[in-house]
Amino acid sequence: MWVGLAVAAAVAVAGCGADSPEKDERGGATRLTVGVGAGAFVAPLETTRFSDAGFDVKQQNVTSGSVAVPLVLNGQLQFSQADTVGALTAIAKGVPLVFVAAVTSTGAKADQDSTAILVKRDSGLKAAADLNGKKVGVNGIGGAAQIAAAAAIDKLGGDSTKVDFVELPPNSLTGAVADGTLAAAVTNRSEGQAEGLDPIIAPTAEAMPSAPLIVWVTSRQYAEKNPDVVKKFAAAAEKANDELSRDPERVRRIVVEKSTAKISPELAKTMALPQFAPTTIQRDRLQTIVDLMVQYKVMEKPISLDTVLLGS
Repeated sequence: MWVGLAVAAAVAVAGCGADSPEKDERGGATRLTVGVGAGAFVAPLETTRFSDAGFDVKQQNVTSGSVAVPLVLNGQLQFSQADTVGALTAIAKGVPLVFVAAVTSTGAKADQDSTAILVKRDSGLKAAADLNGKKVGVNGIGGAAQIAAAAAIDKLGGDSTKVDFVELPPNSLTGAVADGTLAAAVTNRSEGQAEGLDPIIAPTAEAMPSAPLIVWVTSRQYAEKNPDVVKKFAAAAEKANDELSRDPERVRRIVVEKSTAKISPELAKTMALPQFAPTTIQRDRLQTIVDLMVQYKVMEKPISLDTVLLGS
């Protein structure tokens, strides 16, 4: 949930990009500049799978859609990581993005969910219904955190229409719970626990289990003009995820080294890691997210996944 998409900025530059990949004259590798988040999200590019596929990859850190999406559409980034909900919102508004491959997926069980609805340890809040009438912080109104929290609260006996969702910067959420400004917040479970907060709901595992949470995107124009490059990139991403799914300790080391927040090795050992899914994006799981976006009025009407997925 590290990036939301700035739709207006994206539309403004749609269709302005460079069409052809560059070749490295020394070895024939295809040069790519790709947008990545911090921490665990860097992990796929720490494998050799992309160089094995013939790519010379330059990483560019992107922390927001206002940075990432225009750069993808004007060709400065050939691929970028993006929050699935934000990307779907942009596509529904006419931004010509296409999903290439999964980066991470939500967990299928609570102990696999790296996010949580967190409360103060002495708050007395223990169940979904206890959040009725309370302020719950999220990193973006209409984003994945709010949708997952609302759906999980409703599923577990609460009423999300009675919850006052409040948008705050991600690094302010746990502090706002600790000082009583918020009753709860949807944020990283392990970091919240390290600050003395208790998880009461695993929102993405409850609402959208095993669904793509972060995805690789490119522009539809680039995908149409460079189908072989995009196909090879998707295959490399899948192999990288397969490798990472088999080596969680490596992911923990990368979290310590690459996170913008200070994550100690001790904390990393106990963290619920992002799920690197070694499969293509599953249509039924992605459809779950589309349906929830419509249900919770983030999207006006469903969009066809044929407009979203590579090869459709």
